[in-house]
Amino acid sequence: MSTLDVVTTADFPHGSPAGFAQGCRSAGGCAHHGSATYLTCKEAALARASDWHLSRLPVDQPITRAALVIPRTPARPETPQPQREKARPAARPKATKAPRAKVASAAPMVPAPAPAPEHGTLAGYWEGGCFREDNCPADPSCSQVNLAHVTGIEPPKRAPEHGTLAGYWEGGCVRDADCPNSPTCAQVNLMSTKTTERGPKTHPPRAPKTPRAAREPVHGSVWGYRLGCQSETECPNFDKGGPSCAAAYTTYYRDYRASRRAGNGPPIKHGTPTGYQMGCHDRDSCPGNDDGITCADASLAEERRRRRAAGRPEQRPLVDAQPAREHVAFLRSRGMGIVSIARAAGVSKTGLRALVYGREDFTPDGGRGPRHGEIPKRIDKEKAKRILAVAPFNPRSHSTATHGTRNGYRRFNCRSQTDCPAIAEGGISCYEANSKYQQGTRQRAARRWPTGATR
Repeated sequence: MSTLDVVTTADFPHGSPAGFAQGCRSAGGCAHHGSATYLTCKEAALARASDWHLSRLPVDQPITRAALVIPRTPARPETPQPQREKARPAARPKATKAPRAKVASAAPMVPAPAPAPEHGTLAGYWEGGCFREDNCPADPSCSQVNLAHVTGIEPPKRAPEHGTLAGYWEGGCVRDADCPNSPTCAQVNLMSTKTTERGPKTHPPRAPKTPRAAREPVHGSVWGYRLGCQSETECPNFDKGGPSCAAAYTTYYRDYRASRRAGNGPPIKHGTPTGYQMGCHDRDSCPGNDDGITCADASLAEERRRRRAAGRPEQRPLVDAQPAREHVAFLRSRGMGIVSIARAAGVSKTGLRALVYGREDFTPDGGRGPRHGEIPKRIDKEKAKRILAVAPFNPRSHSTATHGTRNGYRRFNCRSQTDCPAIAEGGISCYEANSKYQQGTRQRAARRWPTGATR
């Protein structure tokens, strides 16, 4: 791909220093050549390099020609003073000069200081040095006016602050429930109305508060759990035969949620994770919020957000495990074992055994757990794709082993006493052939080394 192909794309940032850096370095080849509004990429790069204020803009933002002309406050016109002609004194006869007393010189004339530039103007930004929005009292601020002049975009107006009269009358914050401030805009407006009509209220001085001693945890209660007694067995009330603080905490919130589900207290706000915790688990019966999101979906989205914030990666997609399980059974019928299939598919042997035989769940004492032997219903999509891509191949096809022999037992993994193909032909199974071989080996060893003999 040539540089011309890149420059002529629709998303190329013409008129910006980024366009010059990406290859648009010809004045005639730029898309803004001859434009009365924007500079070419070459002109934009030169302007950004020579102007500190333009260098603060994003590198891929087009620069307008108006940004190169920054209006300044015009200088005051000087009032012409009429020239006075000095009158020539008449000639006087020379006389002896008497010594004159020294006269103190007048104080020098100090020019009156020029008025400070107004805030909310370009002069306030360039001449007054008002660069920060939080220090500028005007709306829009001086920096916003300068940015609007450079980019050609109208500056946004500041939203009225909550907890003020402007928030009530200009911002439209008239409900106490919608205002995040305390006191709310409506309360401030009500207080200003009462103060205007009746005058400010006077309250008697309050007595100073006496400091209270720290409370000891009341064991066996929710208050004790809040104060730090959160262990079931270390609570003193547990040794006395009573409920511990953790048990009291669990009982309290279990009863509270049951009461909320029964309809007591404020109504459940649907479409939120709190609604799911209060018992709204059914997507079909949940009315949802204004966007149609149910409580179950909101709880799931919040759980995903918490996991992403904790650094846990997103779970890989899962598919039905039955096709992969059937394909493994087909490959085993062609003579491939679990190890060969796992090696060919690039998956673990343990996972492939769990897919065929079920999970392994053992307790610390050696017993079987509740999920032991559970057949997985869904597996990873990539794992299923790798298993289904394995073609039937017998890695030991060069062997001369046949069914009904010990080699068939070892090479073909033919361990069944009834499903061996040699039985259908009137022979013995591979399992029986291997058993006879092992029995003969033990008999020969017993004849060669009798009991009590040393080798």
